[in-house]
Amino acid sequence: MSDNAATDVKEALALTDAMREAASRDDWAAVTALDAQRQALLEQACAQGAVDADGLTLLREHNDALIILVKARRDSLAGEWHDSKKNQRAMRDYQRIARDQGA
Repeated sequence: MSDNAATDVKEALALTDAMREAASRDDWAAVTALDAQRQALLEQACAQGAVDADGLTLLREHNDALIILVKARRDSLAGEWHDSKKNQRAMRDYQRIARDQGA
């Protein structure tokens, strides 16, 4: 394993942690930008030959935690969206009934 490859994996790990932080703030633009940087580093590390298996294992663990966070946030946002749609529908129905009754 080259020193450069090890450095790239460490930087990718730091980017993964930064992605998790950005996702916790719902900063999806930052998550996307950081992911692109991370992908480039990992491609670079793999192109250099042998990569630290322990570093990749740690990176995978952090990535798994990121995925869990993103899925939970996605589910929460979907629930909020459905609630919002339900409230909008109820408001339209209320307004229609009020209008029909001449209020």
